[in-house]
Amino acid sequence: MRKTLTIWNPGMDEGGIFPGRLAHLPAGQIELLDALDAGSRPLYERDAAAAGEAHAVLVTGVPRSGTTLMTQQVARWFDVSYVSNMAAPFWRTPSVGLRFAAMVAGDGAVPPSLASQRGRTVEPTNVHEFGYFWSWIFGMPTMREAEARHPARWGELSRAIAAMTTVGERPVVLKSFHVALNLREAVRTLPSSIIVVMDRDVRSCADSLHRAKASGGLDELGLVTRDQHHDASELDQILALQGRIDRAARLMNSQEAQRLLVVEHDDLVHDPARVMVNLAEECDRRMPWRLQPRTLAP
Repeated sequence: MRKTLTIWNPGMDEGGIFPGRLAHLPAGQIELLDALDAGSRPLYERDAAAAGEAHAVLVTGVPRSGTTLMTQQVARWFDVSYVSNMAAPFWRTPSVGLRFAAMVAGDGAVPPSLASQRGRTVEPTNVHEFGYFWSWIFGMPTMREAEARHPARWGELSRAIAAMTTVGERPVVLKSFHVALNLREAVRTLPSSIIVVMDRDVRSCADSLHRAKASGGLDELGLVTRDQHHDASELDQILALQGRIDRAARLMNSQEAQRLLVVEHDDLVHDPARVMVNLAEECDRRMPWRLQPRTLAP
């Protein structure tokens, strides 16, 4: 029988570095992640010390709203850095993860495919959700937690993205559901980044979650029931999440709201080229940096 370790630390600061999402991983995997963190820490600290501004496209929205597809399309169309499955183990030292992925697979030589299963990808060079990183940043021992167990580490988020921007010498595209619940704080922390908010009919999101459950998926947010069709309580939970996003947006002033770009899910599916052109134009207009097209067309 393989030895496993169960790690859960409510504060995620007192002993151990891993959030509760890593509980029950085989002990060897936890030891490897620990070693990667310890070995890459000095280089990451040097990256962060030398970093300039954080330039990012942050993709967010309710579950099943198209955040994975949007992230993949941005990474395919533009010369941006992104966290791939190869870079993801370096979730506490993400700029080193970018270095490692570039060394192994080439610096952006292989664009990510559009394949995913329930928001996750399997190819080494495809985008990764970076869930351990976001759980740590936003204080969520697991993604099922309704509230954070400690204040968000906004300074660490800015520091990490700035290091990734400088090491990659280009903007970074990342996706995170929790950014949507903290829009005002995100735009204040990252003044030179744009936030893309995916918009999809909540019933379609609920149906998609149900299909993911039926096909063997287990949604991290626990929004899917075992019923044949999604029930009222499931839909209510999604509506509640969308309501929290809407309230977060209403807290922003007009200048802060200029940092948001809403993308309709159906537009992304049916006319991705138009969505990408619009994103590039909005970055030209709003950001101190530009989205450069990839050398190879997607």
